[in-house]
Parts: sequence; structure tokens; C-alpha cells
Amino acid sequence: MVDINRFHTGVSYLKIRPGEYQSDCYLTKPYKYGYSLIESYESKIQDDGSLTTTKGYDHPGYGIDEAYLYQLIDETYSYGLTPYISFVFTNIMERTLTQAQVSNFIARLGAYLGTRGMILDIMREWNRAGPSNLQTDDQILNPYFAFFRNAIDSQGFKGQILLSSHPVLPHSPEMIADHSLAWWLSSPSGEDVREGQLLCDVYGLSCYTNYPEWCMNLAEEYMNWIGIKKPIFFPEWSRGLDLGGALPEDQRANAAFIELCYSLLPSFPEVKMLGWWYPILYKTYDGGAACAKLREMSVKWDGYTPISPRGWLLPVGVGTLLLLKGRKSKRRG
Repeated sequence: MVDINRFHTGVSYLKIRPGEYQSDCYLTKPYKYGYSLIESYESKIQDDGSLTTTKGYDHPGYGIDEAYLYQLIDETYSYGLTPYISFVFTNIMERTLTQAQVSNFIARLGAYLGTRGMILDIMREWNRAGPSNLQTDDQILNPYFAFFRNAIDSQGFKGQILLSSHPVLPHSPEMIADHSLAWWLSSPSGEDVREGQLLCDVYGLSCYTNYPEWCMNLAEEYMNWIGIKKPIFFPEWSRGLDLGGALPEDQRANAAFIELCYSLLPSFPEVKMLGWWYPILYKTYDGGAACAKLREMSVKWDGYTPISPRGWLLPVGVGTLLLLKGRKSKRRG
């Protein structure tokens, strides 16, 4: 079982192509704190529930089939970590996925997991710009969340296979006006998107930012918009983006930035995972100080449970909308 109510660091294992690791920075035994993020952009669910690789819509060559998925699950657990597996299923992109396919896929996956648990993200960053953008296709997206929710619950895997949503947050206050990245604030069709989000066990979000407190506030605003409290995960979290060139010094996830992010956790008890931390996984900045600080903070905060949540009301049933009380979210500039 996965304890999603206690904080754990998320590490980026990401062995999505043979021989490819991104975790030299801190995924070494006996380091055993948190989740392992695994992504696949070119996976397709077949009628019998098996998983194959196929031509995808993003990141060509980044796909895993069923055998490789199971290998990654085993390797993740060998490190004492919990898999957080993020897909872009081509069935969803092609609008061909069926409930029967999903039910068969979940049955096979659950049988292989046994008593182990995992978090399943069925549509990574579905609101971002690009070929995998489903933001304006609410009537397509919501039924797919329902397919997975039905399969997980009806087959007895609830609590063992946990369902995650995974939109992208704006990375800075200046980006808040971007329609595709602030859909829950501005999209006239946004009311429909909530139906799928309510079916998830956790809210998974991406944010690369120089404003960590602002971004956590925005995540809280996202949860307020949905209307029900659930754990917030950041499977992708870091400072700025490395798009092929060297980042300026003030854009790097250095030791001071890492410590700042963790120091915010008592103020945001709903945040249960900070993951990825790219680009320090590829590059050792500050003579290794960033990696050392990440290890230190991960150990210090692993299993952290807030003493007193800030007035949140717990959900009383699936799909029940509650009024939330407590501090109002504020955007920080």
C-alpha cells in the first residue's frame, strides 16, 4: 500500500530507454526515500490489456511495453521506492480507448503488483501546449479517468493502484494569463474538467519555478477550484527549465533553493511529494552541494506529517463537494 498522506521526496528514476538513467545525483543504495517517476510517451493498451510500444505524439522513442514496465516496477522496488508511472497512452490521443481495454490492463497490472502499490498517471501534463494537449477536449478526458477509476475499484485494487491527475502549473506570475496553463481559472469549459479530477486519489502537478511559494499557493488554488481536499504531488518540480543549454546561475536548483522549497512544507500540509529536481540529476552544480542538500532534505523530511492542517475539511464520500475553510490562496510575485 502507498501512504499518500505522509510526505516523501520523489526521485527521477526514468529508465525509459535501455541503459538510460537520470539518477546519478541521489538514487544510490542505501538511499531509500520516496517515489520513482517513470514516464512513457509511446505506450498503447491492447484489447487483452497488454501494453505495447507504438508511435506516439511526444518524445519519440520514449515508450515502454508490458515486460519493460514490470522490469521497471521491480527495479524501483529494489531501491525501496514506490513507482509513480506517468503515461501518455496513444489510445487516449486517438480517442479509441475502451473500458474493456482498461479493465484488462488494470487486471494484469494488479496481478503483477501483488501486495505492492503504485501511483498511475494516465495522461501526463494533459493541459500543456503541444500534441498531447487535451485541455479543450473535456468530454474525451473525463470518461477516460472514469474507465480507470471503475477498473481499479471494481477489481479490488483501490488503495493499491492509486490514480493521479497531472496538469501543468504556470511557472511564474507572468504566465498566469496563458489560457492553456491557467485553464481552471479562465477556461469556459473548465467546469467539465473537474469531473475527471474528482475521480483521482492525488493531484499530480508539474511546476518549474523561481517562485516556489507562489507555485504551492497556485496548487492550493487548483485544489480549491476542484472543491475537495486530496494530497498534492509534484512529480515534476525544480527551478527553471534546461532546454539544452547551460542554465544561468540564478536559474539552477542549487542548495539554497532546495532548502527553501522544503522549508515551505509546514505552510502547505497538503503537499506530499516534491520530485524530479531536474536539471541537477544530469549536472552536478556547486561542487556537488545541490545533490548533498537534496539527500539531506529528503532524509530530514521523509515521512513528515503536519501537526495541524490549516482547517481543511476531509471528504465524506466519493464525488462529494465540500466547502473549504482556512487561509485563502495568494499568488506571490
